[in-house]
Amino acid sequence: MQITIIHSQKDHSANDCRFLRFAISNRNTASVVLKGISASDKVTKGPRFVAMPAQWYAPDLAGQTKIISYDDNTIELPLDGYNEKWIVLINGRYAANTDIQMLADIADSSDADMLVVNVDINLAAYCEKPRITPSSHVVGFSRWYSDSITPAPIPKKWPHYLFVRTDVLGSLLSNNHLPLSFETLLHRSRKNAVKITSLSVGGTFLDLDTPDGLLKYTTSVLSRINCPTGISGKNTKFYGNVLTGENVTFGENVKIIGPAIIEDNVSVQDDAIINNSIIASGQTLQAGQVVTNTIHIENSCRNMQSAPITLPASKKPDFIFSGKLDRTKKYSAFRRWPLFSYPRIVKRFIDLTGSAFILTLLAPVFLVIAILIKITSRGPVFYKAVRQGKYGRPIKCLKFRTMVAGAETMQEKLRVVNEVDGPQFKIVHDPRISSVGRFLRDTCLDETPQFINVLLGQMSIVGPRPSPENENSQCPWWRDARLSVRPGITGLWQISRTRCPSRDFQEWVYYDTEYVRKITLKADLCICFKTVMKLINDFIDQF
Repeated sequence: MQITIIHSQKDHSANDCRFLRFAISNRNTASVVLKGISASDKVTKGPRFVAMPAQWYAPDLAGQTKIISYDDNTIELPLDGYNEKWIVLINGRYAANTDIQMLADIADSSDADMLVVNVDINLAAYCEKPRITPSSHVVGFSRWYSDSITPAPIPKKWPHYLFVRTDVLGSLLSNNHLPLSFETLLHRSRKNAVKITSLSVGGTFLDLDTPDGLLKYTTSVLSRINCPTGISGKNTKFYGNVLTGENVTFGENVKIIGPAIIEDNVSVQDDAIINNSIIASGQTLQAGQVVTNTIHIENSCRNMQSAPITLPASKKPDFIFSGKLDRTKKYSAFRRWPLFSYPRIVKRFIDLTGSAFILTLLAPVFLVIAILIKITSRGPVFYKAVRQGKYGRPIKCLKFRTMVAGAETMQEKLRVVNEVDGPQFKIVHDPRISSVGRFLRDTCLDETPQFINVLLGQMSIVGPRPSPENENSQCPWWRDARLSVRPGITGLWQISRTRCPSRDFQEWVYYDTEYVRKITLKADLCICFKTVMKLINDFIDQF
């Protein structure tokens, strides 16, 4: 069971404008807020409820949102027939956005009776935090590549998420009523020896009791709702999603730019402009007035400005909201191509035919190499390196073994003489390489088994160099780009690198992203031609 509790906020001053109460008390804004709450991802199984003060008007949205009203300091919980492991209480003041599956996994693995979870933007994916000395010198950065988790002190106020085990919940209730005071709930928990674990998890959240947070939330939900107004005025123009109430009148040449909400009994006079705003019930916009990025309410409350929001219009049916927000999207260089395009169809056909032909041609050579490897050193013929393929799927990249047995355990001892920058490891005269292995490397014959990976669809003939996860994590933009395509046996970096000291990793990042950005048949043919010429020259140089 999941209950979102909207608190009455009695600590607000009488002159303060309670924006969350304003939202719930206005029909159209309430429908958007509650729709966003009811459509957000469920943290646990079972029904979902929204609890709010009884004196607040809250339409039930045709039964889609189950409302629990309360009029004192407690909430009666509908626990009849509920037998799931957890009941989840969510602070309705905040629209938190975090990895729901991560929360569920934490709850499943936790041995706590009560799990207190707050969302911390500093632990969110792609967040960088400077490392500063006591004298304020920056010495480095910490970067999170996924939402992270850390222990945290138990807060004094309601957290974003509160998990309570169903079997201990009864000891915290009084006649099936939950106290609205978090301090009281903690006191009962300690009195009954309830084991509490407090965590901070990476993510973002909006404070719905601030004008900025409420406006961002409602307009983000509204941008995903198909809500034709059905109302028109003299030359009134609507752009984007606009939700209008009853008894709304428009003058001449009015422009409404969505996402926007116009409540009941609003009068918009000639030449007025409404942009990305909420207009409260009973308001009158004067002729020529411009309202942009604002919650426009009664004069006793301030009109607070919010940063503009640009969100794509949705093609989903009326009042459907995914509730999800990809916080990493604006940082991502990941690419997708149409089904009938060169990267999706033609390139794969060339890979299949090309790898089949080359494997047939090199079959006798493979046999000779295999015999030489076995008679000159102990160990298997092939080395299977775990690398990340397309979408980050792990693949076993095949190579002829060129090193002695136990070479991987020796790498850390040799890292002090590493001759390349970045996460790579390379030594020109690597003592781990066998005599046959050195010839195979110098002629690139050690990589020819990778045509088997190409035939299996794990790799491509041309693409970014296949790399393990620990190398890809060094640069998110580069990682997202290179994981858009299958890794290649050869690529733009391999034929373009200068091997200049302290520049190799930067060139690797540049050429990989450049290849993904401009992938074409002509570019692949050019890379293949230059690779063949380089291989011929390297082979001749051996003699």
